[in-house]
Amino acid sequence: MKNLDCIGWQFVINPKKARVMYFDSFGKPCPEDIRKQIKKLVKVAMPGEIPIFKENLIKVQRVNSVNCGPFAMKFIEDIMDGKPFVKATPYDESLDGEKVIKRYIAKLPKFDTL
Repeated sequence: MKNLDCIGWQFVINPKKARVMYFDSFGKPCPEDIRKQIKKLVKVAMPGEIPIFKENLIKVQRVNSVNCGPFAMKFIEDIMDGKPFVKATPYDESLDGEKVIKRYIAKLPKFDTL
């Protein structure tokens, strides 16, 4: 199966806690070009700070899925709800992850298309 790369939906910055969290639902490490962009953003968002950088290397999405957005939204929601990084990026659950994300999508408000 072809891996459907999701562009975007990949990192969270929390200037209040001096944290940068990189999340990729396919468990891929943060690419060097994105690291460089994050460093630039950190200089603006957190002047004088040396933030903690955390990245998810755990696959939670199947390779033939296009649910990157909902996985990222759930990660951000979990972090914003105070869930620790390690709990927001659990063990490899790519088989069950799709079921979890379908339930999550079903709870999202429905919007009309433009």
